[in-house]
Amino acid sequence: MVSSVGRRLPAHCTAVGKVLLAELAPAELDLRYRRRKLTAMTPRSITTLAALKKETARIREAELATEFCESNEAVACVAAPVRDHQGETVAAMSISVPITRWNAAQINRTRRDRTRRRPPTVRPARLCDQRNLRPPNTSTTSDESVEDATAGPETASE
Repeated sequence: MVSSVGRRLPAHCTAVGKVLLAELAPAELDLRYRRRKLTAMTPRSITTLAALKKETARIREAELATEFCESNEAVACVAAPVRDHQGETVAAMSISVPITRWNAAQINRTRRDRTRRRPPTVRPARLCDQRNLRPPNTSTTSDESVEDATAGPETASE
């Protein structure tokens, strides 16, 4: 499996891209793709707006996107949204594997399992709030403010 740093791929052909497209309102998806051809990278790529809408609706429901040989005929991928403290998707993360290690049946099982039970989504900003993690107050230069910002349950013992 080979990846190229900085290489751009059509969003509709990748799991990460489909996660991000799923965050768009259906009307916004229409506006973006109404006059744009969905180019196939492989025979399994999504090539119609109707199919893309169906896939993004499924992704919104499951909060998980999968791709099986849509951008590369030898690679499968799964992606999930990364949300901020307000629940807005700000990025997506993915894991790609050669299809010799993760076949279509395993991907379908992952989709079914994810839809049935939803593990908690890690929301980094909310996690920081729960642990009272705050950046140091940079508006003052007093040593006391720096000590206050670094003291507490988030010290090296965790």
